[in-house]
Amino acid sequence: MAQELVYTTTLRLHGPWLLETKQLLALDEIMGQIRSGEPAADGYAPANKKSLTIFLSKERELESSSFKEAMTHIASQNEVAKGFEYFAQVGITSALVRLIPPKKNKKSDGEEEPFFEIKVRPPSRSTSYEIFGELKSWADSVEAPLWRQWMLLELRPLFRVAFAFPVMILLLTFLNTSPGPTEYKEALKQQARTLLHDGINQQNQTKALELVLALESDYIPPGTKPQQARKPIAGYLIAVYVLGFLSFTPTHCMAIWAGKSRLRWWNWWLNFNTVTIPTLLLARYFVPQLFSILEASLRH
Repeated sequence: MAQELVYTTTLRLHGPWLLETKQLLALDEIMGQIRSGEPAADGYAPANKKSLTIFLSKERELESSSFKEAMTHIASQNEVAKGFEYFAQVGITSALVRLIPPKKNKKSDGEEEPFFEIKVRPPSRSTSYEIFGELKSWADSVEAPLWRQWMLLELRPLFRVAFAFPVMILLLTFLNTSPGPTEYKEALKQQARTLLHDGINQQNQTKALELVLALESDYIPPGTKPQQARKPIAGYLIAVYVLGFLSFTPTHCMAIWAGKSRLRWWNWWLNFNTVTIPTLLLARYFVPQLFSILEASLRH
């Protein structure tokens, strides 16, 4: 029996998947050029088969032959593509590229990311290796950088858990109605002004003495909100912003139909935050005066 070394022609990759129009058309070109290079067993040219299924909202699907053809579909111009399954076959050689949205990808481990796969069959043919190599090169060109995969998908559950803590602290800070030291002293001064306006007599002498002693000794009663508890509010706001951005970024978006404008917005948002977030973190420690100004504005 002849021995043969067989390489895998199946590939699974992590997102997020933000696919531009030119990238979808490049996949069209690759799938359209698939040829077996061999005639069928009966001497006739092998039959070609190519189909594209685009997943839409509300469990609907659009059947087409290519992304280029699907882009001209009048009834879908307001749709947002959720994923796709692209299949091409010539003779016994077949290629499948699919991006399955999370709801269709119901895994036992509860993953939320879309499922992306390339599969070429049969794996033992040289033609399959060539096709797989072209599709792998295409996937490498559209795959998200490794840091983005970890930051926006792998660590997302941790970010969402951590997101709850600064949110709760901010809510408690803003909803806490107990007076702080400044408010408490101002209230004492106002009471003293009222006593002076009305006049001191035997009935309010004790109250006047209490006010004088409290103001002179800087007495703060138990339960008064401490002043230092209000200082890191800007830090908590930054934590909410950073963790919120990392917890709710897109897992996939395709620049077809209404997805074009959505993808432009997401790209702008991602690029904006990759600059803004590091800048805020650096400023927090190297330009603390900015945060002092922010905290002062939030208190008034």
